[in-house]
Amino acid sequence: PFTKKCFIYTDVSDNHIRFTVDSIDVPDNYFAFGFTKSYLNIYCISGKICVYNKNTLLQQFIMSGNYAPNSIYNDSKENIWVCTIDKGLILYKQNQLQQVQLPDEFKNTNFLSIARKSNGVLLAGNYNGEIIETDRRKFIIHTSLKNGQTILRQRKIILSQNKVFSFSELGIFINYTKQITSKKVDLIYAKNAIAFNDSIIIVAQFNGLNKLNTITNEVTKLFVLNKRITALTKAKDGSIYFGSIDGLYKYDYNKNIQLPLLQNNPLLKERVIGLSLTN
Repeated sequence: PFTKKCFIYTDVSDNHIRFTVDSIDVPDNYFAFGFTKSYLNIYCISGKICVYNKNTLLQQFIMSGNYAPNSIYNDSKENIWVCTIDKGLILYKQNQLQQVQLPDEFKNTNFLSIARKSNGVLLAGNYNGEIIETDRRKFIIHTSLKNGQTILRQRKIILSQNKVFSFSELGIFINYTKQITSKKVDLIYAKNAIAFNDSIIIVAQFNGLNKLNTITNEVTKLFVLNKRITALTKAKDGSIYFGSIDGLYKYDYNKNIQLPLLQNNPLLKERVIGLSLTN
């Protein structure tokens, strides 16, 4: 029968048959177990693989997916290979993070924003108004100037219509050097921005939301009460959520109306400094 408890016998001695017994409470019924160099792996009928430290018996992590596993293997680089009954061989890479080597003479490594071109080239903006472009072989520094003054804090970089749009405290620039201007909208201090679709960028500023058309490069003000926008994100249904110093709001782009969400929870009346949506 299936069980949720795994017993571990250690210090086994054939002298008078001595041993020590520990146990693990497994979250699901399991049908098999196995060992790798450092781990005890327990295979549950639900498809989960519960991984425990072989020495301490503490749970390290749980792996699961749309597959039926029957064993795992750790290679020399600590990658995890999962053998499955129905989906073949699946690889989980353990070390996904790699450091980009910057030139020794470049010292402004306080980065604030990042974007990636379709060809894999990385763009990263820093606190010193610079945008670094690199494919890990070549290294280019782009600097935007306004009236001869270097702008500060490249807060956001968005690629649209084969252009690079950068958003900073002194304005919005196209391809690093051309500044977008408007007689109707004050474009100083772009706090944040999101790509709404392939030709519209929503820009968060100290006095509300603006719409940037990336084809015409024109900016128009959206109907949002004079709010200082502190955070911004977009939902899959096209709704825009923004935070202000007095709480959380929802903006309907198609109807051009905003809806306060402050009444849903007392915490939503507090200053919002970051927003992120999960699937």
